Amino acid sequence: MDMQAVILAAGSSSRFRPLSDNRHKSLFQVAGDSLIGHTISTLEETPVTSCIIVQGEQRQIEEEIDEDDRDLDIEFVVQKDPQGMGHALEQCRDRLEDAFIVMNPYRLKADAYLPYMIERYEQNDVSGVLLGRTTSDPQDYGVMAIDDDDTVTEIVEKPAEGEEPSNIRVIGIYLLEPSIFEHRDKVPDHEYDFEAALDRYVDSNDVAAVTTNTKTVSIKYPWDLFSVASYLTRNQPPKAIGDDVEIADSATIIGPVVIEDGTTIYENAVIRGPCYIGHNCTIGNNCLIRSGSSLADEVVIGANSEIRGSIIEEKTHVHDAFIGDTIIGKNTRIGAGTVFANRSTRNEQGGRDEITVTLPRDGTEQNTARHRLGGIVGDTVDIGTQANIMPGVMIGSGSTVGPSTCLLNNVDRNTKIYTRFEYTKRDLDG
Repeated sequence: MDMQAVILAAGSSSRFRPLSDNRHKSLFQVAGDSLIGHTISTLEETPVTSCIIVQGEQRQIEEEIDEDDRDLDIEFVVQKDPQGMGHALEQCRDRLEDAFIVMNPYRLKADAYLPYMIERYEQNDVSGVLLGRTTSDPQDYGVMAIDDDDTVTEIVEKPAEGEEPSNIRVIGIYLLEPSIFEHRDKVPDHEYDFEAALDRYVDSNDVAAVTTNTKTVSIKYPWDLFSVASYLTRNQPPKAIGDDVEIADSATIIGPVVIEDGTTIYENAVIRGPCYIGHNCTIGNNCLIRSGSSLADEVVIGANSEIRGSIIEEKTHVHDAFIGDTIIGKNTRIGAGTVFANRSTRNEQGGRDEITVTLPRDGTEQNTARHRLGGIVGDTVDIGTQANIMPGVMIGSGSTVGPSTCLLNNVDRNTKIYTRFEYTKRDLDG
């Protein structure tokens, strides 16, 4: 049977700021494509034949995705006012006549699950299939109660510790029938009405569970992109060099590295994979690009720079800097001598503390569970020479950081911040 997929990509992405200051987070580029582009590519490897993408009123995704370059039939609909998953799915109601897949735009491994979910649906007398994965923290998720024949009998949201119906959490890929809308009609409109409708749907229908032990990719906060870059660069070709690439004889390429057309790598540069380097990039003399890094098109890395496990968007220029475990948006300029510190402080036991950041959207603190994290930088930021950015600092789009400035805290978007220097002059002969 022909299977449709619905990709819900109309949210505000507020937890993803400053990387979402100017665009939906699904359009962030990693390893040669946007997150939603990678997801569409995985759908092309499944029985799914058509796709509906629910986008925001600005229609940014429609502008970026070229349907002519895709093997799926793609249709776009608009959710003018984001009001949760249920409301987003409602925008597709009159376009869905048979069973369909619902998912978010960050399912980079969808081809590992969907064929089994679709097969289970087609071979069994069920009205839906949910994907689940075992977890050691069921109290943090929606958890499925499953009987002996893998039928879902209940979904419990964030059960109390000790009262979990199972240790299998719901992963955000759903195979449903159009009758889900009838259940949504019967619940009040609110942010989580999809989950409420799904619970009614499970209670009224035979819904099967397909479980996986494969770790799924989840994108909630900016630093989640590091796991995406790691997965994509480790699963790219062992070594792929594009057309018109110029690599100096003294440059060294080690491990799985993709270098796209038109890139130039100068003398004594070292690229240590897995790494991805986009089209028309420039890697200067004596640069070191370390594993897990992803550079988008037209990125310039100036001589003597070191890039460690970082993600840099298109047309950004870095001059003689250390960029460690950092994510940088488009069209940004990093001055010579700038350092993005990426290690947390040592604690009393001699280990490293996990880095806590302040979220730009509401000022709350969030533990990243990472011991290494540099800065998170938006688009069109200008950072002067000899600046120092401390671990976990976020810089909003359109901002300017003056030379020799040490950033200990976040910088709001469209802000100029400088260190004030005071000069002292003495007459040594007096």
